[in-house]
Amino acid sequence: MPQKVSTSGKKKGGQKHQNVVAYKHNPGSRTTRKILALPNTHLCPKCHEMIEWRKRFRKYKPISAPKKCVWCSQKAVREAYHVICKKCSEEKNVCAKCLQPSEEKINNTKSTQEIRKEEQEFENKLNRLKERERRTVLRKIERGELDKDNIPEPKNPKFDDFDDFDDFDDFDDFDDEEDAEEEEEETK
Repeated sequence: MPQKVSTSGKKKGGQKHQNVVAYKHNPGSRTTRKILALPNTHLCPKCHEMIEWRKRFRKYKPISAPKKCVWCSQKAVREAYHVICKKCSEEKNVCAKCLQPSEEKINNTKSTQEIRKEEQEFENKLNRLKERERRTVLRKIERGELDKDNIPEPKNPKFDDFDDFDDFDDFDDFDDEEDAEEEEEETK
């Protein structure tokens, strides 16, 4: 007699199909820049991390039309994944996503210019590194071991980054006056 197999039983083994290559989205696309520029405000640290994760892995879907606030019933919710409006969140001092009371709320409102400036600084730092160092830094950032702000300075900078070329001038030690005096003595 065949036995009944439970689908809710203990899972045996890993996933059926293993990804050959890790997922990597196009960080330079217009939609990615637009999504990353959206601020995460009136959130507790846990919800902030959840939304940041969604942004990082392209799971974030921006809101197309304002939603109705759960408390005041007005169409005032303009951020995706929020259930109450900013006003209610500030009045009641709760997270706009999970509605948990929190003293520590994250309000990071960076302008698009500031974000672009930070991205350019990050790219400039990466361009100053050697290829191997650059790949190492990018791997560490992906793993979460490094922040974009804490990139180490290059060990051997490229020559095109130098502003002062006097270091390469080997003839600084010689004076024209000494040469002229030596020539006069030889002619006498």
